[in-house]
This record gives sequence, structure tokens and C-alpha cells, in this order.
Amino acid sequence: WKAYLIASRDSSLSYSSVAASKAFTVGGAATCENEVCNASPEDASPTNTHLVPSEGAPITKVAFGSCYKPDGQTHGSDLWQHVRNNFGSSSVWNWLGDNMYQDTNDSQAKRNAYNTARSNSYYTTYGPIAEPKIPTTGTWDDHDYGIENYGNNYECRQSSQNEFVYHFNVPDTDPRHPAYGGGQQEGIYSAYMFQSDTGAPGIHLINLDARYHRSPTFTSYGSCEAASSTMLGATQWSWLENELNRPSEVKIIGSGTQVLPPTHRGRSLSNYCAYDGTGNTFDAANLELGEGPAFEGTNYEAWAEIPQERTRMLKLVQESINAGNAKQVIFISGDQHWAEMMVKEIPSRSGQAAVSVYEVTGSGIDQKWPFTVVNTNRLRPEDFGFGLRRDLQGLRVQEDNTRNLNAATAIKSITYSGSNTCSGDSLHICSATANYGGIEVDWANQEVHLSIFTPFEIVQEAVRVTLNLGATSAAAP
Repeated sequence: WKAYLIASRDSSLSYSSVAASKAFTVGGAATCENEVCNASPEDASPTNTHLVPSEGAPITKVAFGSCYKPDGQTHGSDLWQHVRNNFGSSSVWNWLGDNMYQDTNDSQAKRNAYNTARSNSYYTTYGPIAEPKIPTTGTWDDHDYGIENYGNNYECRQSSQNEFVYHFNVPDTDPRHPAYGGGQQEGIYSAYMFQSDTGAPGIHLINLDARYHRSPTFTSYGSCEAASSTMLGATQWSWLENELNRPSEVKIIGSGTQVLPPTHRGRSLSNYCAYDGTGNTFDAANLELGEGPAFEGTNYEAWAEIPQERTRMLKLVQESINAGNAKQVIFISGDQHWAEMMVKEIPSRSGQAAVSVYEVTGSGIDQKWPFTVVNTNRLRPEDFGFGLRRDLQGLRVQEDNTRNLNAATAIKSITYSGSNTCSGDSLHICSATANYGGIEVDWANQEVHLSIFTPFEIVQEAVRVTLNLGATSAAAP
């Protein structure tokens, strides 16, 4: 059954609760700037549904992608066939945002866009919803969540969350669902613990919501909060700390925006809402990670726009590894319309050994961004004895052979095609027709394979980095 409340937009009127049940309460007189934040008047499509993952399932592989434009897939079904052939069993598909594009407050428009994404012929024939279904989960980014670059200033967060829930077929036993008995969670963050080959906790897949509670990053998105700026909000931070305290072999952390690129310094630091003056928490957060003015990252959205929160994240991950709750931690991200591999050594501090963590960005179905993007934390084979990296002017970068010593103990091999690259970096895949990422754990050989796939190109696995699962990411204290 359905219930509708039709009310005047006259903001001078006041409404008390007009309907209630165990599932919902209707009340208030909140409106959006352009449209009312109401539920979609049409039912969610009962066909082409996703299969949610099962807690404790024996999963060995996680594939992921983002920035999905169904009508932009003009080169055929090769990508989804590649996913089906390589991740058709013992796998999860993880969406990382911009899972459709609909920048609006109109819930029905968002629902229509989600339905279009699921009903695409390539997706229904070979994608995760084809039989046998590949369990699917994920997070969102700005274009599916709300409006470009919006965070907590988006007026229709709850109604957008509901459309996300319906798209991913999330059951009402999940706290993200509007009918959840304990009250709906604010935000679409989630986690699944999967089993290893022995039945012990293996892959721990954590998806963050870096939109619902995120403070304004620039004044165009709202009032600045300086040192009080947040990416996740207090409740989600508390939840994440609990998740990082759960033991597993490998933790995979999904974020719609990139985590490891340093703060972009091509603009005045005072332009960032999180900036609180020279030598204060903004600067200190970067320096805690060993990132001074020589470090540079993307000028597009990233966690480093609020470095205080990025440092908090990486320190929590460091503590998780040093406490024995993970042997490797790998971030996965989308947003950028390119793919790349990254590594970051988190420096030692009191009571904490230095650790190295990794990130794989998989972004563009089918989209690309064939331009130079500087990222000091991009993984470079030359850093590990595969050659001598030079900067864009052909000069040697002296720090390269010392900044990732911990990672060198865990990286067993790096293979790459060298095609479709930008920025003078062999692991920055920028001009392939489309790309997606994959992580596979080989329990027998105690290895983790990180891959970037380019299914429309001659070499379909553009990058593979193999980590030694038996060698912890932590250095000796």
C-alpha cells in the first residue's frame, strides 16, 4: 500500500505528524529548493534485480567499477563479458559511485536512471544481474547521490538513499533500508565479512559513504567548518573504527573519491574550507603523513581536500594492521574516469610501526580522461628496481627509491602493458575506452593480485601488482 501527503509549499504553515506506522512517520513541512524530497510515485522495477552479497560467503575475488553511462557503451559488450568470464564465481561486484548520472532532487528521475542502468542490454546479458547473478554491493558518489560535488548540503539525502536501496535490492533487514526496524541509518555505508578457504575471516569488504555527512569542501557548497570539517560524520566514524577492529586477512575499503592522493597545491590552501591557517590542523595533518609541499595530488575531488580526515583514516588503518586485524589493506575508488595504482607508506609514530597501504582506482564505463594528473603517491615500478623514474622534465626524482621501503617487502611483482597511459607513469591508465578493477586472493599461495582491466584494448589486463599476503605490510618496530 502507499500513502501520499500533499501539502502547500507555503513555508509559513506548520504540520504535525499526520500518519504513522511501524514502518514510517509522515510529518513536517520540509521542501527542497527545486522539487519536494518525496518518494517516487512509481514502483521500483521488479525486474533486472541485483543479488546482495551473503555475510560469510566464500569469496576470493572482488571486481569494481564506477562512472557508468549505459548509453555511452558504444563499443559493444566486451567489458561485461570480461567481468562475467573472470568474476563469474566466488566473486562480488562492487560499484564505487556515479552508478548512474542524475543530478537532481527529483526522486523519480533518479529511479528512472537506476532502472535504465540495470536494464541496459549488455548489463542484463553479461553483467552482475545476468544469471547466475554475481552478488553486488557498493557505494555512491556525487552524480548518483545528489548534485555534482555536493555533500551534506544536498537537501534530499534520505530520499536519494532510498533510491540507492531499491536499486541494489537491499533487504529491509539492513539498516540502510527505510523500513528497517531499528530506524533507518543515515548514509549507505556497509560491510561484509567473507570466508577464506579455511572458513576463517578472509576478505573484509567495507564501503564508506563519503557524501551524506561530508562537510563543504569549498564555499560554493556551504559554510566552511575549518578544522571541524568531516568526511564521514561521527556515527560513521565510530562504525568504521569497530569494523577495523574485526580480524580478517585482507580489508578492502571502498570510497567514491580517492583516498591516497596528497592535497593538491595548485590552488591557494586558503581556498579549502578545511584550511585553518598556517601551521594548524590542516598543515599538521599532511605533515603527519610525511607530505610536505613537494607532494602533489589531483585537483579533482579527493579525501585530501580535508586532510585532517584523511590522516585520521590512515592512522586508523595503521592501527588495524599493527593490531593484527589485517595483513593488507587496499582502498578501491572511482570518480576520476581513469585508472591507477597507488601506494602510501604511513610513517611510524609512538606505539605504531610504519605500514604501507594500497589503492586501486577503477573508473570509466565507458569514459576516459586522457590528460596529465600529478600524483606523488602513484605506484611506480621504478621505485622497486624496475628502472629509474624521471619526472615530466626528464629529471631524476631523488626520493623515489626510499619512500616505499615497507611496500617493497610485500610487492612480489609488477606487470603492465605500458599502453594508454598518461603523466609519464606506466600505472596511470587514462586513454583506454573503458576500465575496471579487480582484486583476487590466492589463499594457497598467500598472494593478493591487484589488477586494472581494459577489455576493449589488445592487452586486457593493463596492470597487475602481486602482493605477498604472508609478509605483513608493517615494518619492524
